[in-house]
Amino acid sequence: MERPRLAHGHVPPLRRARPRSPGAGRGPAPTRGGRHLPIRPDDVSRRRSRAAQLLRALQPVYSRAQHLPGHRRLHALLGGGPAHQGSRGTAARWRTDDRGGPAGLRPLPLPPGERAHSRAHGRRLLGRRRRAAAHSGRQGARQALRPGPPGGSPGRGVTAPGSPRSRRARQPGPPVEAPRPCRASHAPRTHAAMRIPIARHWYWACAALCLAALPAAPARQRAGSDPALASRIDAILGDPALRGGVQGVVVRSLGGSGTWYERNASTLLLPASNQKLITAAAALHFLGPHWTFTTRLLRAGPVQTDGTLRGCLVLQGGGDPLLAERDLSTLVEAVKAAGIRRVTGGIRGDDSRFDARRYGDGWAWDDMPYYYSAPVSALCLNENVALVDVDPGKRPGDPVVIAVTPAGHTLEIDCTATTGPPGTSSSVEITRDLGTSRVRIRGTVAVDAPPASHAPVRVTVPEPARFAAAVLDQQLRAAGIQVDAGPSADPPPPGEAVELAVRHSQPLAEVIRHLHEVSDNLVAECLLKTLAVERGGGAPGTWAAGRRVVQDWLATLGIDPAEIDMADGSGLSRQNWVTPGALARLLAAISTHPHGPTYRSTLSVAGRTGYLRARMRGTPAEGAFQGKTGYLSSVSSLSGYLRTTRGEDLVVVILMNGHKAPNARVRPLQDQIVALLAGWALPDSKPSGPKASIGDWQVIRSDDPAGRETWLPHRRIAPPRD
Repeated sequence: MERPRLAHGHVPPLRRARPRSPGAGRGPAPTRGGRHLPIRPDDVSRRRSRAAQLLRALQPVYSRAQHLPGHRRLHALLGGGPAHQGSRGTAARWRTDDRGGPAGLRPLPLPPGERAHSRAHGRRLLGRRRRAAAHSGRQGARQALRPGPPGGSPGRGVTAPGSPRSRRARQPGPPVEAPRPCRASHAPRTHAAMRIPIARHWYWACAALCLAALPAAPARQRAGSDPALASRIDAILGDPALRGGVQGVVVRSLGGSGTWYERNASTLLLPASNQKLITAAAALHFLGPHWTFTTRLLRAGPVQTDGTLRGCLVLQGGGDPLLAERDLSTLVEAVKAAGIRRVTGGIRGDDSRFDARRYGDGWAWDDMPYYYSAPVSALCLNENVALVDVDPGKRPGDPVVIAVTPAGHTLEIDCTATTGPPGTSSSVEITRDLGTSRVRIRGTVAVDAPPASHAPVRVTVPEPARFAAAVLDQQLRAAGIQVDAGPSADPPPPGEAVELAVRHSQPLAEVIRHLHEVSDNLVAECLLKTLAVERGGGAPGTWAAGRRVVQDWLATLGIDPAEIDMADGSGLSRQNWVTPGALARLLAAISTHPHGPTYRSTLSVAGRTGYLRARMRGTPAEGAFQGKTGYLSSVSSLSGYLRTTRGEDLVVVILMNGHKAPNARVRPLQDQIVALLAGWALPDSKPSGPKASIGDWQVIRSDDPAGRETWLPHRRIAPPRD
């Protein structure tokens, strides 16, 4: 069969169609606006491949648009819209008119894989149209490309003579009469025209994906900020150790110079232990710095003349996370003073002030045996951990010597560790089986190993209330008081109980100081559940009720609830989210609170105390920065207050997420930022004025039964005049 020629001598090549599966029907051709589109829908895999190719094609626009302000990035990606240039392989051209498209963006070439796919698709369509023309008997309609428009210029999708694509098709042959034009309804659509509906859809979808994944632009300069300072901080945040991560930084003045620096201020990030700043602020606001936890010892039953208590002793927890073994001695003296020499019902631990949930949402199960993930209970002792010490035996091969404190612990020890030869390395693994009290000890300890090489390991106890009752039982027995039954965590018996002793904790301000300096997770969780009891309608205290109390208070500070998502009070969970801007507003608000000076004094001081005692030494920030650290895997944070060398007070929030470098490599970058700020002075900055006084807050309730006072911000009242 002789191939047809066009009037200008171009002979289109014939291609064999792909074999079709038996019985596969063509089905009705899709239409758009009454015109037939002989295009079958692409399968899902092809669409995904095309989306990936288009994402790579949009990379240059992505790279240029990330340096534009946020309101122009959208126009840079979507505002101009793509104009397809199929014959030259151009994927998109972005308009640069006055409606928002950025100038200077060049057309994006279609990737080679996409061009090859487009040619193959056009060849398949060409063969399909020829077979359809042969079947209908219209011999003159066997052309596969539309003739050019009047004037001699080739139409869209027609390859002009002399172009690279026409060289392959030039073959000698007798000329034929030009066929009649096809009807509009059956006009074959060219390659570029056929790809427009689908390609336009995918270009817009991929542009939206690029916009969603686009990193935030460098910090926007605001009133009072210094471009030189912003460039210095940007250079620090450009360190390779942070590559692949997200950094949120906010630096705001408590004086009148406004925002010094911002980056990702509205991005939700993991705060790690900076979550404790929120919990501590709420606790100080609602409870006050002088509030204390209370632990009680009760007797349930009568005391006979011979000193026998026909009943039990109840150790009732009040949520004190820092109750220690030495504090029980005062309770033992109270039992002896009451004339009790024998207890028939044993010792019971009562932790009903909190609910029975021991672990927060999102806590890692493999952290549960370790001290920083201790179970939360209203009755705690020694922070719900026991110390396990492993010492070598007398000769190599002997079993190691195990010592567990406190006496009366409830752990079961399973030890297979042995003593190693002298001069060998010591390697001991101490773990607790989940959900049980069984502690497994494996490994070897050299016979001449120094004590520092095998320091005691803190292992959590699964039942805190029973653990506390067992330790008190041991101390009573050591004091000569007979206890017939064993310790338990059973509920106290019904009936009237008589109070024998009360033990008060340190003031809340000191508890929060301990919380900040050692980053104690158990303290933070007990504070959150205590807020649920004190402000949420009574016992038992739950995480959910505590979160509601905190978030409702934050709303009164003008912090959008969408900017803080709490899962626990300590930051141990990876379900905590907070924006750097919200945390900065909280620190600024609490600085003007009546308890603000107390709150600030509980924070660690750079180069002096807490986890900051070894950081920023020898820099302007030493002794001038008060803050809180925080870390999880691939998360590092530092937030607090800084007084510059010119006397201006700043709020500094630094949250870093997702970096692959170890946190030890990231922390020096935070120190560099704080040290830079400490010695920096804006051209128009002024020293911070005196702190706001009680006139910035209003007492809204002073008749509380417990004598507490409640404060609300933003309702300014004039201080009393003399």
